[in-house]
Order: sequence, then C-alpha cells, then structure tokens
Amino acid sequence: MGISCLAPGQSGDPRSPHYADLLSTWANGESFPLLYSRSAIEAATTHWFLVRADGK
Repeated sequence: MGISCLAPGQSGDPRSPHYADLLSTWANGESFPLLYSRSAIEAATTHWFLVRADGK
C-alpha cells in the first residue's frame, strides 16, 4: 500500500471546484492510503453504486 496527497487535485486545473480539496491535508503533512488490492478496497468501502450501460 502506498500513500498519497496531491495538493492541486487530480487535474491540476485551478478552475476545477476540486482543485484545492486536498490542500489542507498536504499543508498539514498528512496523507491517505492508496488501496490497490480488491480486498483492501472492499474493506475500506463505505458506499457503492452500480452503473449500468442500459440505464435500468
């Protein structure tokens, strides 16, 4: 498992409403885990939704 904190957001676009979402986390020297295995992701999941191509 790795750790991450990307201060300017995923896109790095200052026009994005999520541009500074992680700024305070980064400024405080904090990070969050990067989960790669299915079991780690499932253990950390609190909500999920199903997207279907047929719209049903």
